[in-house]
Amino acid sequence: ALTQKSAGFLGIAVILWQLLPPLVSVFGTKLLFSVGAVLAEFLSLDLEGEILHEAESLAGFLCAVLACEGVFYLLMLSLCMRGGM
Repeated sequence: ALTQKSAGFLGIAVILWQLLPPLVSVFGTKLLFSVGAVLAEFLSLDLEGEILHEAESLAGFLCAVLACEGVFYLLMLSLCMRGGM
């Protein structure tokens, strides 16, 4: 039981280690697109502001995809731990 718990903890740590850098990068990119869109609106650059706003939306979708990937990894880990692998 202790070995299974430590293997599960190690698996979660590896999943976080794998997913945290891309998530931080995508959140940073999303923040920069947001700041760029606000600056474009401030400078009356409507077309550029719309493009940056859409790019921010795409970065949001990418964040959701990465979060779903993490959930799927956790599900696979729990299924493997239950199956006795």
